[in-house]
Amino acid sequence: MCLILFALNAHPDYPVVLAANRDEFTKRPAHKAHWWHYFPDILGGIDLEAGGTWLGITRSGRFAAITNVRDLSNINPDAPSRGELTYRFLTQTPPNADFAEHLERKGKLYNGFNMLWGSLAEADVRWYSNYGQSAEQVAVGVHGLSNALLDTPWHKVEKGKTAMTTILRDHTAPNPEHLTAELLAMLQDRTRPDDAQLPNTGVGIEWERQLSSLFIHAPERHYGTRCSTVVLVGKNQTVHFTEQRFTPSFESGVLDTSLGQSAFSFPLLSDMP
Repeated sequence: MCLILFALNAHPDYPVVLAANRDEFTKRPAHKAHWWHYFPDILGGIDLEAGGTWLGITRSGRFAAITNVRDLSNINPDAPSRGELTYRFLTQTPPNADFAEHLERKGKLYNGFNMLWGSLAEADVRWYSNYGQSAEQVAVGVHGLSNALLDTPWHKVEKGKTAMTTILRDHTAPNPEHLTAELLAMLQDRTRPDDAQLPNTGVGIEWERQLSSLFIHAPERHYGTRCSTVVLVGKNQTVHFTEQRFTPSFESGVLDTSLGQSAFSFPLLSDMP
């Protein structure tokens, strides 16, 4: 993922609300969100190049998602895939209470990353970055994570947090379809800020401009938002998971949703020992 906006205990009907965009080069193959064949209690997409996933959830509400930290001055081409960290957490049986210790011990082996993980059944989300200090429990409220540390005030993060706050404030009826549609529309915002509001991450001004919007469209670089995901966890312990995919060609110059949408609803179950 390259943008994750999420709210913890900020809505009367949905203790957890998450809206995220996965941005990637168009040539990198991926499998759409589905219940995994070898781990049928896990729902998420799969990176077909290196394995692992950018975002996944289990039937018991265990959740993991990852973003890269953008730092071209510190890239190890031989580092393991960051997606294996989310895979490791999701596939552990029983879940490892010491996962933060694992990240703090092994995190430096990977290129820069942020990881969110925890129990959506309990609205308990943790955050760790190998560019930060120790793992933290995320506080109640609306948060944003892109390619810097949690809640770093990049324009896209601040704009997304403001938009999500407004949507949650105005959407008081427990209608998951309507709320999902509004959040998906929010994630399609291509508005770019003024240059003075751009971060300097070492990629050059033109790249910074193209990467600054919530939805990224960079066809000449064969790069852009490949899918948007919305996850709602109701106070009735029902999960609504929707993935909207976009054509990787980006040839039309407009949003093309021809790759379709997948939607799943399921009750949360207890983790089995």
